[in-house]
Amino acid sequence: MSSFGLGSIMLFKHSAEVKASGKTGINVLILIVLGFAVYSNVLSNGFIGDDHVVIEKNLFYRSWNNWPHLFDKTYLSHQGDYFYKEPPYFSSGAVSYRPMISLFYFLDFHLWQDNPFGWHLDSILLHILNVVLVYFLGSMILRNAKVGLLSAVLFCVHPIQSEVVNAISYRHGMLDAFFVLGAFIFYIKGKEVSQKWGQVLYVLSVVCYFLGVFSRESAVVFPIMLFLYDYFILGQKEVLQPVEFFRRYIWFYVVMAFFLFIYFFVFPNTALPDNQLLGGSLGLHVLSIVLNFFRYLFWLIFPMFVNVIPPLYAPDFTNTPFKEIIICCMSFLAFVVLAVQCLKIEKKALLFLLWFFVFFIPVSNVIPLANPVAHRFMYLPSIGVCVLGGIFFERVLCEFRKLGYVLIVGMVLMSCSMTFSINMLWKNELRLFLALVRLYPENKKSHEVLGMAYFNLGLYQEAKTYLRKALEMGSTDPRMQKELKVITDKETELKNPSGPLEQGVGQ
Repeated sequence: MSSFGLGSIMLFKHSAEVKASGKTGINVLILIVLGFAVYSNVLSNGFIGDDHVVIEKNLFYRSWNNWPHLFDKTYLSHQGDYFYKEPPYFSSGAVSYRPMISLFYFLDFHLWQDNPFGWHLDSILLHILNVVLVYFLGSMILRNAKVGLLSAVLFCVHPIQSEVVNAISYRHGMLDAFFVLGAFIFYIKGKEVSQKWGQVLYVLSVVCYFLGVFSRESAVVFPIMLFLYDYFILGQKEVLQPVEFFRRYIWFYVVMAFFLFIYFFVFPNTALPDNQLLGGSLGLHVLSIVLNFFRYLFWLIFPMFVNVIPPLYAPDFTNTPFKEIIICCMSFLAFVVLAVQCLKIEKKALLFLLWFFVFFIPVSNVIPLANPVAHRFMYLPSIGVCVLGGIFFERVLCEFRKLGYVLIVGMVLMSCSMTFSINMLWKNELRLFLALVRLYPENKKSHEVLGMAYFNLGLYQEAKTYLRKALEMGSTDPRMQKELKVITDKETELKNPSGPLEQGVGQ
């Protein structure tokens, strides 16, 4: 992966629009240093959450002899594997078919075994590599290295990325972004070189897309971005003609069709049958998609409001305040108006506005997800918003130089501070789940996971408090009753530690 990324960087290093700044190497160095600085405290974190099931207590990745299971039915996990089975586990850790991320887990275990430092280091390196690719992509499309740098900086430090970087088991969100970015860069560059090299880069773009969809299914919508780029940025209206559309994109859609066949028929997602419509009806489910769209957009535009969210976070849409619904509807209209204005004035900005929308679709709950809301879902969509932010701040710099620098430095420092602080919450389960209960006292999942964290540490009185609270709030997780029974049995045993033995001696 590292060699591919470095090769990509070297390939585009001398691109005319980036070279014009004369500072490509310095800009890349800035991004690397910034990435390590803001995520340096992750290196001392341990395995957390799903990492225990996927990596730490999982036998699947401990031997290269198990790699053939990537291609048979035993590859897929089930949601029950995470919640109800006792370790050790033998599972890929994925409920959908993602063999590329599994290959990297094999490699990581070969390099680092049970040392979380190395696993976290690889996650940080992957994030930094993506940050550099965002810089090149933004610079190439916008023909402006300064905007590319600003966009990459915002993407690098935004606190919404903390979840995907901290939890190793969520790394697939970064891996599919890596291949999507590579596929887009190869496609764009292929139009700027000779026909011979253009064909080579086109093939590399298709290969990257193939690897992307088998890293995580969210990458499947990528060919839409190619059409939007050709139509809006290059102004090539002929892509609307069926023959030309077929000629340009056929291999991408062949990959898409192949992946969807695998996803739905060969290795069907094991979680899909259990995932329900949010709110229990189609109307509320559609409303939830709209609300989620603007929740995510709000967090991306205003990073100061980003915080850790509960696991399996499912907002209660049946009790959504009417005021919030009105605000979201107005926001939707504003989004449409902004898109229309971008179409008239700045089509490059429109491309990245649509980037957010296109890559939001797979994580929008159009197909119900086990986790209705999660920050990690925003890793790929957030690129579009960060590039829009880069465009905005560059315009402010041009118009109000001093004010622009103050705003940029303030935004970056604030984002760095928040990201660094959120990273600290991911140190271990107890610290993370205490924060969740403090932030979301009315969310039953927060109490469930904190109760189980105390139980796993042997702190049974504290565990009992939160397990009971979760049940009072309507928890139906069978682990709550099971762990409470274990605690009761232990308390009984402590009160009468040798009762049965004494009775036997008396007889």
